[in-house]
Amino acid sequence: MKSQKQFPVHMTQGKLANHPLIIRKLSILWGSCEIGTYFKELFTTDREHRNGFDPDVFSELARIYDEHNKQFPVSTSQTWGVTSQR
Repeated sequence: MKSQKQFPVHMTQGKLANHPLIIRKLSILWGSCEIGTYFKELFTTDREHRNGFDPDVFSELARIYDEHNKQFPVSTSQTWGVTSQR
């Protein structure tokens, strides 16, 4: 269930602003548990010939990730989109 807390647009005004599709997807997923899976996809890749994000963009993404975890604390397994069966 999504919360009423809003996506922190002010955190995307650096170099991340050059990635509007990422910002849009993060704003859509904000407050949902699915955002953990999206962050995992952003931070890791199986594709060859990928250099990763510029360090400034990566730092902005990491700050947004941290902010989401502050606003919506979940267990580590939920954060990375892993569910446990009990």
